[in-house]
Amino acid sequence: MNALKITGYCLVALVVGFFSLPLFIDKPAEQFAQQACEERIRLLSKNPETVRFGTPAHQQMDKGRDRFAWIPSSLQMQNGFGAMMGATATCIADRKSGAIVEMTID
Repeated sequence: MNALKITGYCLVALVVGFFSLPLFIDKPAEQFAQQACEERIRLLSKNPETVRFGTPAHQQMDKGRDRFAWIPSSLQMQNGFGAMMGATATCIADRKSGAIVEMTID
């Protein structure tokens, strides 16, 4: 009976450990660069709390850089009058450091 209990506890620990593993793995480098771009866009917007991001187009570039592009349907920002508007933005960020190399917002 004791061996069966121990086996059950080990099985539970194994299952819980397996499903919680993604919480402890570092995010992919491109996701780090995308987050850096999104944070910069938020900082440059008139009302950072209202910015809504969709999935950007992504392109890996040379020298360890990633390019992200948002179109009006995937980036919504509030204008000076308070209306939500579609915007375009492109951002090139360093994959390792998250440093923004180039950014345009229209």
